[in-house]
Amino acid sequence: NETIQSGMAANAINGTVAAFCHLARLYAIQGQFHRSCELYQEAGKFAHEAGGRNRGVMSLVDMGIANGLYELNDLEDALAHIMRSLEFIPLWGNADDIALAYTTHARIQQAQGNIAGAADAIEKGIHLIQTRGVFSVARDAVRTAQVKLWLAQGDLLSTGRWAVSQEERLNSDGKFSFVNELIHMTLSRVYIAQKKPDEAIRLLARLEECAETGGRSGRLIEILILKALTLQILGETARALAALEKSLSQAEPEGYFRIFIHEGPPMQRLLAQWLAHASSGPVRDYAIRLLSQFDVEIKPISAAQEKTSHANHLVEPLSQRELEVLHLMALGRTNQEIAQQLIVSRGTVKAHTANIYRKLDVANRTEAVARARQLALLP
Repeated sequence: NETIQSGMAANAINGTVAAFCHLARLYAIQGQFHRSCELYQEAGKFAHEAGGRNRGVMSLVDMGIANGLYELNDLEDALAHIMRSLEFIPLWGNADDIALAYTTHARIQQAQGNIAGAADAIEKGIHLIQTRGVFSVARDAVRTAQVKLWLAQGDLLSTGRWAVSQEERLNSDGKFSFVNELIHMTLSRVYIAQKKPDEAIRLLARLEECAETGGRSGRLIEILILKALTLQILGETARALAALEKSLSQAEPEGYFRIFIHEGPPMQRLLAQWLAHASSGPVRDYAIRLLSQFDVEIKPISAAQEKTSHANHLVEPLSQRELEVLHLMALGRTNQEIAQQLIVSRGTVKAHTANIYRKLDVANRTEAVARARQLALLP
């Protein structure tokens, strides 16, 4: 904050924008997602108004915006921003930031199902951290992104070797703190994949305590998600649902999405189970919106249902963002309320609404909601 204030006073564009972006990352760790996103916008605005022409430093802003859009599950726009960031970030020249840009690119590609593209981005990040000097934050970000990709590919041999090396490293350090938190969180994922839920739950219990004590709500949400999934594996459904509810309560005010969606079908099933007994309120509404963001499971239909299925087929499916707007419409939200909740303009909401009406072949909200329920797009 001090750097930003002094930098703005001196019109020092590069240092000020970099400080904005570092601060935004800290807010993200604290779970202040909206404030983090706002800071990236403020950084871009300051650079523009100050007459900045350095595309290198603006690549940091694009990377930050890409991370925010990724969390909102707006993957296409997120990809556009990170591609622009990668184009110009060599002009910035900081190896740590370039490595973080590669991990962001890999995350977005993996979310879009482009495993080859994600692997390519990770390989570039690995090459960078092996050939250039980087701090532990960037190094761990690249390595853990690689492990998550291995897990998605079912490569337990590689993840197992990584886990052993990290266990040795962490035991020799004797530390359990923020510095090693990302490594520990990824280790818990490996334990889950290795069918070692008891080891995972012990590790997650310590992580939960440290993150909560340290005020790192952004990390805490993910830890609670992993705890819920692990408890479900252990057959402790009541505790699993309690952990999920705690994570939802932490995430709802900031509107997190991808952090849940990343966990795939196990989280989808757990969310549906929680919703079956949830009381009405903002957290339940949020969980419904979350559930709508998951890919729809393809279920076999009977011959008797086939005719109806063909009649109800949409020529042009709704996008993820249109489904989100549709769910909020069904909850009775006004365009202004939807715009505020999704952090977009009213004009953008109107455009999404028009697309929804066109794709559903309806004329108003009531018809749209009714048609969506007929198509099983709404509960």
